[in-house]
Amino acid sequence: MSISVAILITLIALFAGLAFFQGPKLAAAQINVEQAVKDPNTQLRLFANQAIAEVKPDQVRISPAVPFSVSRTDDVLVIQFEERLAHDTEYTVEVEAIRSLYRDVESTFEHKFATKPAVVHYLDRADPASATGEDSIVRVSLDGGVQEDVFTAPRIQEFAMVGDVIAVTTADDAGRVSLSLVNPADGVTDQLDLPAEVSSITELQSNSDGTFLVFSAAPSEENLLFAVDLNDSRQPTAVLGIDGTPVQHLDWLLLPDSNDVIVQAPNESIVRIDLTGTAPVEPVGQYAGLESVSLDGSQLVVRDMFGLISLTLADRQEERFTASPLFEVEPQVGDVVLIGENLARVQKVAIFDEASGRFSSFVALDRDGESQALLENPAQLGSLGDFSVSPNGQYLAATVVPNVAASVSDQYPVRSNSTSVTTVIVDIESGLIRGSMTGFQLDWKN
Repeated sequence: MSISVAILITLIALFAGLAFFQGPKLAAAQINVEQAVKDPNTQLRLFANQAIAEVKPDQVRISPAVPFSVSRTDDVLVIQFEERLAHDTEYTVEVEAIRSLYRDVESTFEHKFATKPAVVHYLDRADPASATGEDSIVRVSLDGGVQEDVFTAPRIQEFAMVGDVIAVTTADDAGRVSLSLVNPADGVTDQLDLPAEVSSITELQSNSDGTFLVFSAAPSEENLLFAVDLNDSRQPTAVLGIDGTPVQHLDWLLLPDSNDVIVQAPNESIVRIDLTGTAPVEPVGQYAGLESVSLDGSQLVVRDMFGLISLTLADRQEERFTASPLFEVEPQVGDVVLIGENLARVQKVAIFDEASGRFSSFVALDRDGESQALLENPAQLGSLGDFSVSPNGQYLAATVVPNVAASVSDQYPVRSNSTSVTTVIVDIESGLIRGSMTGFQLDWKN
C-alpha cells in the first residue's frame, strides 16, 4: 500500500469518526418569504445531513416569536408558522438538542431569514384643475423605496388588484361606466362586457387568490351583487341567494382565503354564499348590521340594537364586546376589525370633549382590556375617514383630510373624496407612522 493511499484511508476514517461524534448538521433550508406574509400556514423546511429523531416544540425558539407546530420526516424538519409573518423583519429559528436516529449525540440548528417590505397600491386622483385630468394607480414600497405609476387614465372610480393584473372602473364624460382588466407589465387592457342593466359599479373587490372579482351594481334601482369568475367566462353574473334569484343586499364582504361572500339582505338576514356554486347558500343569522370580518376569516363583527357582537362562523358562538377606556374615558365605537385572539381589534372611536363641545376621533388598538390610540384626527381641524388593516395584522392604513374647512371635493360619482385626502400608514405594534401618501383606496394585495 502506498503512503498516499494510507493517508487517504486515514483521513476518511478521521472524518467518519468526526461525523459520528458530532451529530446531525444543517445542510440546507427552504422557505417562501413572499408567501410567508400572506399565508398563515407557511413552512420552513430544515434539511439535515442524516435522518433525525423526533423534535418537540420546546426545542424550538423563534425570534420574533410566532405560534408554530413542528414535525419531521427522515432528514427533514418542518416548522409550520400558524400566523402570517411580519413584513421587513429578520427571523431567527434555533432548534436545540437535535439527535440522529442512530446515536445519542446532540447538535443545534440555526437559520435566519428576512421578509421583504410591504408593497401596496393606492389611487391618486388628479387635481380637478389639471389640464390632463389623468388619475393614477400608484405602487409604493413601505420602506421608502419604489414608487411608480402602474396605470393612468381619466376618471378612475375604483380599482382592485387581481393577481398580476388590475381591475379598474372608469367613467366617461356622459357617466357611462366600464370595467377593465389591465396588465401593467405590458399595458394590455381587456374590457369586460357588462350586463345592459348595470349602470353603476361600486365596492369593487377581489378575493385573496384573485379567482373572483365582486362588485355592487344598481340595475332597476335594486342593490344587486355581481361576481366575475376570472378563471372561466369573465362574464359578470348576478350572485344568487337561497331562493335562486339575484340577491339584494344592504351590505356584503368577502371572506379572506376563500371563495365565499357574506351578504346581508334588506330584511337584515345574513347568508354565506360560495361563489363557485359548489356549496349551498348557508344562513348565518339576522342582525341589524354587518360590520367586518376578522383577518383570518373565522369571525364576523355584527351589530344588534344593544351593540357589537363577535360571531364565530364555525359554530355561531356570539360574544358581545364594548370599547375599552381610552384616556380613561369610555369612547363611542365605529368601524371595527378583529386582528387576533381574545377580541384583539383595531377600531375607530370618538370621545366627547366637554370643554370644546366637540368629538375627537381616533383609530385605536383595543387589546387585553386596554386601548391605545394609533392615529388622531389632525389638530381637531381634520377628519379621519376609512381605515384598513394589512392581512398580516402589522399595519394600519387610514385616510385623513388635514383641514375639513378648506377641503374641496373631487365630485366623482363613485367614492368621491377630498382633493387633499392622504393615507397614513401606522405600525400597529409600535404605534409609529411608517409613511403617508397623497391618495386613498389602498390595496394590500401585490
